[in-house]
Amino acid sequence: MTLEKFLILFISKLKNKNIQCCILRNYEGLPFKNNSNDIDFLILPEDLSKALKILFNLDGIRATGLIERPYVTSVFLNNVQWRNNTNSIQIDLVVMLSWKGLPFLSVPSVLSNAIPISGTKQLLKKPIPVHEAIISLFSSYLLGGWINEKYQNKVRIIFNNNKQAVLIALSSFLPKTLCFLILEGVISDNKNFLLGKLPEIRRSLILNNFKNKPLFSLKAMLRHFYIELKIRYTPYYIDTVCFLGTDGSGKSTVISCITAMLKGTTKEIKYKHLKPQLFKKGEVSKVVTAPHAKPPRSKFISTIKIISWLFLYWQDRFFHKHKSLTLRIWDRYYHDLLIDPLRYRYGAPMEIAHFLAKLVPKPDLFILLDAPTKVLQNRKQEVPFKETKRQRKAYLSLIGNMKNAVIIDTSQKLENVATDVYDEIINFLVSRAAKRMSER
Repeated sequence: MTLEKFLILFISKLKNKNIQCCILRNYEGLPFKNNSNDIDFLILPEDLSKALKILFNLDGIRATGLIERPYVTSVFLNNVQWRNNTNSIQIDLVVMLSWKGLPFLSVPSVLSNAIPISGTKQLLKKPIPVHEAIISLFSSYLLGGWINEKYQNKVRIIFNNNKQAVLIALSSFLPKTLCFLILEGVISDNKNFLLGKLPEIRRSLILNNFKNKPLFSLKAMLRHFYIELKIRYTPYYIDTVCFLGTDGSGKSTVISCITAMLKGTTKEIKYKHLKPQLFKKGEVSKVVTAPHAKPPRSKFISTIKIISWLFLYWQDRFFHKHKSLTLRIWDRYYHDLLIDPLRYRYGAPMEIAHFLAKLVPKPDLFILLDAPTKVLQNRKQEVPFKETKRQRKAYLSLIGNMKNAVIIDTSQKLENVATDVYDEIINFLVSRAAKRMSER
């Protein structure tokens, strides 16, 4: 579905439900092309559930991701073609213009004053210039502590041409003295002055909100921090896919292909190899040409090693450093040690390794890349034919006992393999998004 058809369909359904909306910024080119990585729709908080239901039930569109913050809910949609080789798009449903749960601009006011976007045949609306300028400024300045040069010249012109209207809008949530200082700082393009005043502006926003609505403000701030902790320190918004397979199954090649294909289906895609790294920043796997060349370590060292792995897996599960919806793609995992202990120089009893495997946090989806032994050996001869055959049989047995696993035949052409893997991951992401939708 083209971007234009999607927007026409979505907007028409919003109108049928009497849902007001407008595009906050980067609307130039819409509905035919999108100049940003997402589209920001401003709607009323009470309309959020209805808007989400519409997005999740659009014909021909599949929701592959959902992440909800107090001020914005992001939905990732598959089968919307809006850029070369891009088949997914992020739609942000903004319900609050706020900092840490405290509003700096009235959503009803912005929506009621919104004006049509020229060239869209009344399909799309945008905020009036004053509101757009305040939103563009505060989205980086107030929320992030920096000034976005992309919008600054336009903001400065609007502030200069609409001084009184800007002051009226800002004074709803800030003292008039600070409103004047913000206005002067923007018009004079004095970034250092504005950044220097930022702590005072934030304090005033807090005090003003707590003075007028103490209980609402307290609840809003607590909810903001609760959601941020949930996103940053729990695995709730992380989807994990693990690729398993013998040498020659094509893991690295397939992962490289599908990573590009999956762009837009989630906020971030991160690559991981085998196990988390505690101190190393990189996640690039080393090329191993002789996996069985070195002898196994002692029983004691081997046991300590896999116990440390267990710690790293759990540490990484809650201290993952991700700030948004993330798809993690694992190239190998703990289970590879169960199949090929010599590769990891494991010398302790396998009973210990199998016991710890029950304690390791499991990926959400395992994908076994499989091919006939002859095909695998023709691609790589790092281990003897007999060993490749044994490993393949062991992987098939392992996957056969898992509920969250699929097998992909990699003896096909790479394009066909990539398509099969892509379809499986899309189906997986759709199910995860639907689950989050049902739990909200």
